[in-house]
Amino acid sequence: MRETSPTTAPAAPGESRRALRRRLRDRRRAVPAAAAARAARRASRRLLRSPQFRRARHVALFLSADGELPTEPFATAARAHGKRLYLPVVRRDGCLAFCRWHRHSPLRNNRFGIAEPTRARRRAAGRLDLVLVPLVAFDATGGRLGMGGGFYDRSFAFRVRRGRRQPWLVGWAYEFQRLPVVPMAPWDVALDAVATERRVWRGAPADEETPSWPTGC
Repeated sequence: MRETSPTTAPAAPGESRRALRRRLRDRRRAVPAAAAARAARRASRRLLRSPQFRRARHVALFLSADGELPTEPFATAARAHGKRLYLPVVRRDGCLAFCRWHRHSPLRNNRFGIAEPTRARRRAAGRLDLVLVPLVAFDATGGRLGMGGGFYDRSFAFRVRRGRRQPWLVGWAYEFQRLPVVPMAPWDVALDAVATERRVWRGAPADEETPSWPTGC
């Protein structure tokens, strides 16, 4: 597919990761609800055509907030395809557990105000097949800028330490969140792909080295 230029201006010289997050989160929140829903449906259709989705049985995703590209269309389609769905739960050690999520599963807000399943069966991160990952910015090689908590980087650091490619980590974002290069921290874990309303971007080759979080989960 022909390469297109990013739709978001690159980080300005001296612009901090915090300032970059603030700029892109503001733009995300400005997307009208109808446009967000259309973009989410398009991204979902693109991801559903991938062989990784077709093979996956255990799929984790997140509940969108703060202007993130809505995940509801993907969740609905994944259920229709018979996938078992999971939501992340933040543990006390700062890592993520992944709990089974049914349509009517009881949810409660965690300390960050994010809804999580209660009393649900858990599945280890390494036993998931596909994980939808939230982000603030990404680049075409799998670089990801998250919110700064390191939850996903800690939880999937084992992929780097053990040289594993499972689960398939897929960022979920608007096309305007793509940058020429994302300023990566030493502990950032790269994505395998990013699904947007325009296309599914494929990440860096598997043999490229990415430093892992010092401790992991």
